[in-house]
Amino acid sequence: MSENNKNKKPCKINRRQFIRNLSFSFAGAKIATGGITSFSNVFDKTCAEQAGKMKYRTLGGTGLKVSEVAIGGHFNGIGWKKKGSNRQSLRNEVIGEAYKLGINFFDTNEVYESEKIGIALKANGIKRDKIFLSADTNAYDGVGKNKSAKEIINETIEEVDRHIAALKTSYVDIFRFTTWGEKYNEMGIKAGLEAFKILKKDGKARYFAISNHNPVDLQIMIKEIPELDILYIPYSYITRKAEKVFPVAKEKGIGVICIKPFVHGSLFNIKNIDISKMGSNLKKILESSDSNTDELLKDTKQSLALANLKFILNNENISTIIPGMETVEEVKENVMASYEGKITDSDMGLLEGFWNNHQGEYHINEMCSGKYHFLRQWRS
Repeated sequence: MSENNKNKKPCKINRRQFIRNLSFSFAGAKIATGGITSFSNVFDKTCAEQAGKMKYRTLGGTGLKVSEVAIGGHFNGIGWKKKGSNRQSLRNEVIGEAYKLGINFFDTNEVYESEKIGIALKANGIKRDKIFLSADTNAYDGVGKNKSAKEIINETIEEVDRHIAALKTSYVDIFRFTTWGEKYNEMGIKAGLEAFKILKKDGKARYFAISNHNPVDLQIMIKEIPELDILYIPYSYITRKAEKVFPVAKEKGIGVICIKPFVHGSLFNIKNIDISKMGSNLKKILESSDSNTDELLKDTKQSLALANLKFILNNENISTIIPGMETVEEVKENVMASYEGKITDSDMGLLEGFWNNHQGEYHINEMCSGKYHFLRQWRS
C-alpha cells in the first residue's frame, strides 16, 4: 500500500494552515462550532486529496507495515450489536472511508464485529492482500472454571474459525489471545499458544499476540513466551505505565498495538465543567470566542482526542493505535494524528491543561470503573 501512496499527489497543507481554516488555534482565534461535523467539513475543504498522507510502521519482528491509525473498538455506540439493526450501510461507509484514507489494519474482538467488517470489506471491494486482519478469542475465561487445557484449545480454534468465516477470508494475520483474568495462569497461556501453533500450521493465523490488562503479568509473559510476536497494551497520556514494558518488548522484537487510547471514553464524557479553568490555552479560547459553553465543550473533546492520539504516536515503540470509529467523521478526525505527525507544544498544553488543572484524576476514577477498572493499573 505504501508504494501505491507514493504515486498519489500529497495534500498541500500544513498544521498551521489547517488550524487557521478550522478557526481553532491555541493562540486565541475563534473556535469552530458544530464539533466533529465542522472538523469533517474543514478536512474535506482543506485536503480534497486526503489519500497518501497516512504513515506506516513495522509491527515488531513480523515485518507487517501497518497504518499508524487503525480500526478497533466494539461498535457498541450506535447499534452494531442489535439484531435487525439497519446500521450495516454506515459500517460500510466507515470501512470504505478508512481504507481510502490509508488505514490498512482492521482489528476485531468478538465475532459479531468480524461479521460487520467482513460485509463492509466485500461491499467496498477491498482486496484481502491489501489489508491486515485479526481475530480474538476469550477462551482464557475458561481457566479455573473446570475446563481442561484441551477444551480451551478446541474452543479457541473454533472461535477463530468463526472469525475467519465472518471476515470472508481463509486466514487472519494476527491471532490475539486475550488474557484479562485477574491472575496470570500458566495453563491458560500454554493452551492459547498451543491453539495458535495448530492454527498457524493449518494456515489460518500468521502471528501470535496477547492482550493483557495487568502490567505485572505482561512482563512475565514477555519473558516466558518466546513465540510472542505482538502485544496489545493500554497506553495514553494518562495511562503510561506501559513505558516500563516497552524496552523489554523492543529488545525481543515484539510489536506493540495501543488499545484504549481514549481511556474508555474519558475524553468524551466530560460534563458540567468550567472551561475557563482548564489551563491558559483554553482560557484564551474562551475569552476570544463567541461560542457558548456547549459548543466549546464539543470542540474541546475533539481536540483532546486528537492531541492524545498524537501523544501516543510520538512514542516510537507504538506500531499502531486501534481506536473505535463508528462514523465517517470520526475516521477523518482520527487519521489526522498520523497526517499531522509530531505532537506540538500546543497539543501538550491542551492535554496538561485539562488533566492537571481540571479534575483529570476525578474523571479517570469515574470512567475506570466496572468492566474497565483495570485501566487504573496502567496509571504511572
